[in-house]
Amino acid sequence: MPFVNGRFYINPAYGRSVEQARASETTSNPHSPQPQDPNAHWVTLDGRHVLIRQTQPGRAPSHEVSPRNRGRRQAIADAASQHAGDTSMPYTPGRPTCNLFVQKAVAESGASKPVVIKADGTKGAPSAAEWANSPVPGWRFLEPGETPQPGDVAARKENFADATGHSGIVVSVDKNGAVTAMTAHAKNIGVDMTFQPGPHSPNVFRRYTGE
Repeated sequence: MPFVNGRFYINPAYGRSVEQARASETTSNPHSPQPQDPNAHWVTLDGRHVLIRQTQPGRAPSHEVSPRNRGRRQAIADAASQHAGDTSMPYTPGRPTCNLFVQKAVAESGASKPVVIKADGTKGAPSAAEWANSPVPGWRFLEPGETPQPGDVAARKENFADATGHSGIVVSVDKNGAVTAMTAHAKNIGVDMTFQPGPHSPNVFRRYTGE
């Protein structure tokens, strides 16, 4: 039947999707901003933005399975692993270095250096809390059901006296899903097993999407 809700559609399946989205569309302002979901597909109908398709939760963007992207993410993990035992970035009171190590490893892989705009308008390396909670250009949050992979950034927000949290680079994930990360510790860079995923875990994972 080409008619859906009294409207003619050459493709009835498409029409049903549009009409279902139209029915669920509650905003009355035709100029209201669209949700910034890169996996969503919107059309404009009768002056209103309507969602007609959205990828299922846990499904990665298609370009992430490309050899180039996978190779870059592995390069990030390799760059981080090469710093095991490095004592050049020790944590000192008032100067956490875990986030600086993350930025350093990413840049050494050939990927764009992660930079965000701070509250005072300056640019700098994302803090651990920013990795865990804020937009970082070229990186997306993993969704529930997605498994961390080497090259992902792991982070969590914490209320330390002189730091916003903790962050590192995932360097391996075993067959049981246990995550091994490389992070900057008090005296050197080394393995960190505290970034385990789970429904009640404070840890957040980000994946490189720059290419």
